[in-house]
Amino acid sequence: MRLHPYEVHFNFLLVVFMDYIYIYMYTADLHSLHIRPLLCLLKNKYPRV
Repeated sequence: MRLHPYEVHFNFLLVVFMDYIYIYMYTADLHSLHIRPLLCLLKNKYPRV
């Protein structure tokens, strides 16, 4: 199944966004408590990432 360029670009942005979240989680433990449920939601929605 071929992906449209827009979808590929979106997936790339999503991966970059996830990387920023991981960095944020490791640098700010207090704030990560609010982001962790969101991260689990994203992982369930996009298992490829």
